[in-house]
Amino acid sequence: MVQKETFGEVIRKLREESGLPLRKVAAHLDIDPSTLGKIERNERTANKEMIEKFAEIFSTNSKTLLVSYLSDKVAYEIMDEDCTKDILKVAEEKIKYYKKVKKLIVMPTKTKIKPYKEIDSDVLTLAEEEAYQLRIGENPDDIDLDVIDKINVWDKSVKVEENGYYWKGEPYITKGKLPANDKPLVVELFCGCGGTSLGFELAGFEIAIGCDIHQPSINTFKTNHPNVSTVLGDVRKVNPKSFLQLLDGRQVDVLIGGVPCQGFSLNNRKRHENE
Repeated sequence: MVQKETFGEVIRKLREESGLPLRKVAAHLDIDPSTLGKIERNERTANKEMIEKFAEIFSTNSKTLLVSYLSDKVAYEIMDEDCTKDILKVAEEKIKYYKKVKKLIVMPTKTKIKPYKEIDSDVLTLAEEEAYQLRIGENPDDIDLDVIDKINVWDKSVKVEENGYYWKGEPYITKGKLPANDKPLVVELFCGCGGTSLGFELAGFEIAIGCDIHQPSINTFKTNHPNVSTVLGDVRKVNPKSFLQLLDGRQVDVLIGGVPCQGFSLNNRKRHENE
C-alpha cells in the first residue's frame, strides 16, 4: 500500500495510537516538546538519528519509519519539477550503479590514510575507473607525515598571514536611520555579515550599530541591514562617544559580539593563541 502521509503525520498518528503525550515522547528523544510538535506539523525536519528512538518508543518497525522519512526528503526535493517520474527512474538506476561501484572500490577512511589499492583495469569500465580515482584523491605516499607532526601552529617565530581586507586606518563610521520605536536596541561587535543581528531582529529587537574590521563583511552587513549604522575598523580604536552619537541619545539594551576564534581554533593556522 502506498503511504501518502508525511513523516510528521505518521509520527503523530503513532503517538496518538500509543496514548503518549508530547512531553513523554520528547523526553525519550531528548528534545523540547515544542520541537516535536513542529515535527508532527511538518514545520521542522526530524534527524535521521531519531528513527530508532521513534521505533523503540512506539514499538514499530524502524525500516518503515526510515522509508517514510527518506521518501519525504526525496519528494520535497523534486516535487516542483515537471519530470519527477523521470528523475525517480534515473535515480533508481544510479543507485544500482553506485552500489556496484562501491563493491569494487575500497573507499579511503576519514581517520586513517591508506595506500592505493591495486586494481585490475579489466574489471572496471572507464567511467568506474574515473570514479575510483576521484574517490581516492592524492597519493598518500607524497605526504610527509613526520613533517606534519612537527608543525607547531602556535610558533610565534613564524610570520603569519594577515587578511588584506582588514581596515588598518582610523574607524570609518556610516550613520544609519534609527527608527523611532520602543524596541530594545542592539549593538553588535565583530558583526561579520550580520547573521546574529538578523536573529535578534527576527526576535523583535532593533539593530542600532554593526562594527567589524573586515571590509567585505561590513559591506555585506549593510546589504542585510541597510538602515543600520556601521563602524568599519578596529574596535579598540573607536571612540565610545562615536557610538553614543549613532544612538541618537537612546540607551543600548543588548551588546552582542561574535568574537573571532582564531586564537582557539586549530583549523586556523594564521593567528596566535594570545590574540
